[in-house]
Amino acid sequence: MQANIFLFGIIFGSFLNVCIYRLPQDQDVLLKASSCLQCKKKIKWYQNIPVASYLFLRGRCGYCKHKLDIQYPLVEILTGIIFVYAFNEHSLSLKFALLVLFLSSLLVIFFTDLKYYLILDVITFPLTFIAIISSILLKNPFQLTGLESLMGAAVGFLPLFLLRWFYLTFKKIEAMGLGDAKLMMLLGPGLGIKSILLSSWFQAYLAL
Repeated sequence: MQANIFLFGIIFGSFLNVCIYRLPQDQDVLLKASSCLQCKKKIKWYQNIPVASYLFLRGRCGYCKHKLDIQYPLVEILTGIIFVYAFNEHSLSLKFALLVLFLSSLLVIFFTDLKYYLILDVITFPLTFIAIISSILLKNPFQLTGLESLMGAAVGFLPLFLLRWFYLTFKKIEAMGLGDAKLMMLLGPGLGIKSILLSSWFQAYLAL
């Protein structure tokens, strides 16, 4: 069963790679066919099999032989691991789906931040809302109550937001972008108020 879950995970990871590349550029992530970033030729289905195609093509485009980013198989494998972890924690359930969604979104955020220095609102705001609502209705995958999740989101966001506002207002310096505050807001419903408070102030210290 875990092998099947891992397989579904790496397939979903292929979609996450599409999100990592296209979302920062406001491109369609569902209908647009995949193509080589160098020669622009459309990738055939057998050249787009998660992990396997990368290994078979030796990490290069099947047409122009341009070197492919190691990110592709790495994200697919990490997503497979996320699926297995979530399955071991919650079996096949709504909490499994929520945990997969939450951790997969963090994976996308990590790579968009790494590649483009962007933490996208299209991910942070909806996921924060989903995490809080799920904690109210059934306790979220991290076993926090609705109040704990809501307070975690608030405490994650406010310290970094206020710190940024203070520096902009009184010192005319942009100490950090709002992306960091939004990321802490997203993590808050999962970590809870105590853990996210420590994480937020540590993030603020690093930013300064």
